[in-house]
Amino acid sequence: MVDNGSTDGTPENIRRRFPQFGVHENGDNLGFPAGNNVGIHCALAAGADYVILLNNDTFVDTRFAEELVAAAERNPSAGMINSLIFFHDRPGLVWFAGGEISTWTGRSRHAGYLQADRGQFTGDAPIERPCACSLLVTRRFLETVGLMREDLFLYGEEIDWMLRARRLGFQCVLATRSKVWHRVSSSTKASPQPVFLYYSTRNMLTVLRDEAPKGRVLGRVRDFIVLMVFLGAVFRLDVAWAGGVRNVLRGYRDYRKGITGPR
Repeated sequence: MVDNGSTDGTPENIRRRFPQFGVHENGDNLGFPAGNNVGIHCALAAGADYVILLNNDTFVDTRFAEELVAAAERNPSAGMINSLIFFHDRPGLVWFAGGEISTWTGRSRHAGYLQADRGQFTGDAPIERPCACSLLVTRRFLETVGLMREDLFLYGEEIDWMLRARRLGFQCVLATRSKVWHRVSSSTKASPQPVFLYYSTRNMLTVLRDEAPKGRVLGRVRDFIVLMVFLGAVFRLDVAWAGGVRNVLRGYRDYRKGITGPR
């Protein structure tokens, strides 16, 4: 793992420690997709053939970027290349090795979750859904599919991206040699107001409606199924149940009202 030992992530400190890199300050919290889109614009303007999205709560193998690029070059039809991601506090356990998404229930799961790494993940493997925690996208992908959907603000962006890309013939690949360790957020644990459930519910319903339409009647049926799935998830998560249910219902309400953007 690469860890520079610094907890000061201010732009001034980054510029001082890494003068060879450019730093762009947005000046405000634009949300995950819009904030990343700013960086993508800058990279494309600079002539980049590949752009890597990387969460700021990750530690990386020294070859993680090199392996992502190598996998992209081996798989020209894959516009999205994911790293193999481990838990930071349990570095031998897998957090993400690909994933699945049901366009009927909205249920999404990480492949390999909590599995011990015994070398079972090798080579380049096609995966159904990406994870934007550590994700390479190609210039051709960006110029064809477009940027992330900014009105979602938080959560669901890579699912929307994947569904749009799939229609245009792009694949998503897991580059198992690119390794990243993720400090999985502890902010949601025992939270009395788990706002992530609001965005997850609202945005999953919005993305499925727009990118995987089922028609008016079946669409309403699916909305109900997705709502029940997210309500059920509240009781499996380490969150305050009352706050969890409230946020899921608010997400559903705002979806029905057509509300997007920051809450």
